[in-house]
Amino acid sequence: MSNLLKFDLKKRDFVRFFDEYVVCHWCDAQTRGRCYEQTQAVVCSKCNQPLFIVDDEETAFGISFELDEDDPDASA
Repeated sequence: MSNLLKFDLKKRDFVRFFDEYVVCHWCDAQTRGRCYEQTQAVVCSKCNQPLFIVDDEETAFGISFELDEDDPDASA
């Protein structure tokens, strides 16, 4: 089970998920995705449809990271 974060609501009630814009597969708009307080989904900032949902079921999954060799900030 994941721990849900509480946000400081003084500025806004969401955080952006992606650093760069992605295309929403629902509405084809450019979005950085939004995560709202105490939710388990990343939604499109334009159409509010889910881009990514984390469910409560315990499942095994992997995440792979690739080094961007063109990035001057990446260290080996």
